[in-house]
Amino acid sequence: MEDIKIEECQYKSHFELTHPISKGDKLEYKLNTGERGLITVAAITPNSIISTSGKEYFLAQMQCINRSKISAVKTTAAGLGITTIIVSSLLVIGAMETASAALSV
Repeated sequence: MEDIKIEECQYKSHFELTHPISKGDKLEYKLNTGERGLITVAAITPNSIISTSGKEYFLAQMQCINRSKISAVKTTAAGLGITTIIVSSLLVIGAMETASAALSV
């Protein structure tokens, strides 16, 4: 998880984040009330983050935000790798059974 610092600007009416947040980012948050949760970012305003569920989270009410560093590309690649291993294993087992059947005749 990547820690994102929230800083209120002295002379501006918005917040600045040390690491920019983008649409689609998955964030773990903790509010000043102690509430914690995970959200996917749908939109960003100068004072809040809007989740894909439509709920608005105001930065003034957030104690901390962390971003997951796992990307969709890495997740897809891992899934394809596992699928390739499974299919390869099934082909090898099938070939071994065919060879075993041919030898036992």
